[in-house]
Amino acid sequence: MTDLPAIARDLHDLAQRANELARSLEGGLALLAKPEPCHDAVDPLLDQHDLATLLRVGERTLRRMRHDGRVPEPIMLGSKPRWLRTQIDAWLAREARS
Repeated sequence: MTDLPAIARDLHDLAQRANELARSLEGGLALLAKPEPCHDAVDPLLDQHDLATLLRVGERTLRRMRHDGRVPEPIMLGSKPRWLRTQIDAWLAREARS
């Protein structure tokens, strides 16, 4: 015959472990539900229109400046140029000191 008290103890232990696991998962799920904003960690990319607006020039002028090497080299995403905002800010600061 089977040992019913031993099976009952094992089931009780298993239920306790399941409850502990559920409590720990609830904490993890709460973190996933409300992620912390990380705006500081993201360096926005500027497209040609954004950079032309920032420099207060037309997009055609920006293309000439790029061709002449008067602006930092962009990162190419396919055929589209993009500039890191922090790189442009640093370049503008250097230009202002010159």
